[in-house]
Amino acid sequence: MKHYPYSLDMSPCDFDLFPQLKELLLGVQSKLLAVGLSVAVNKNLANGILHLPTIWLK
Repeated sequence: MKHYPYSLDMSPCDFDLFPQLKELLLGVQSKLLAVGLSVAVNKNLANGILHLPTIWLK
């Protein structure tokens, strides 16, 4: 993916991830923020990896 100097340094998957994280962490205290982020990232990573075989079969 080509990055232009005036573009955001974000990949397309970031546009899907950030709103989900924002919704998940709404009202969460700062002590739990790191735990909530790691759980959300690991969950999305696992779901993405599990979805790969269906993409490969297409």
